[in-house]
Amino acid sequence: MRDALFYSVMGVFVLASGAMAYDLLSSEPEPAVVISNTLAAPEPMANAKPAVQEPEWKCDVTLANYKALTVGMSYSRARAIFGCEGKETYRSDFGGDETHVDYEWDVPGGGSASVSFKNNGLTNKSWFGS
Repeated sequence: MRDALFYSVMGVFVLASGAMAYDLLSSEPEPAVVISNTLAAPEPMANAKPAVQEPEWKCDVTLANYKALTVGMSYSRARAIFGCEGKETYRSDFGGDETHVDYEWDVPGGGSASVSFKNNGLTNKSWFGS
């Protein structure tokens, strides 16, 4: 019996060797349940999708979209216009009252669009490219 393993499930001890199992809530023995000690990995579900699906962003950094950026708009709105996340190039927090953040987007064919935000409102923008 030294190789026997006990498993407890909701107060019921099961002897893995197959002898007898005892319910802690009753004094009557019950037939033991044989438990395999071989565990198999669950099969992956076909066509499984992540629980939270991130939106697919497609960068569309064009001069026309750059011109659509206006003073006061939020970073999330600018990101939606360009279709992708900008690369944060600068951040400064002034005692929690003011936050300045600059972002940059690559322009196809070379160059970049730089946009500055103060407290999540667009303050300045510049275009370098064709």
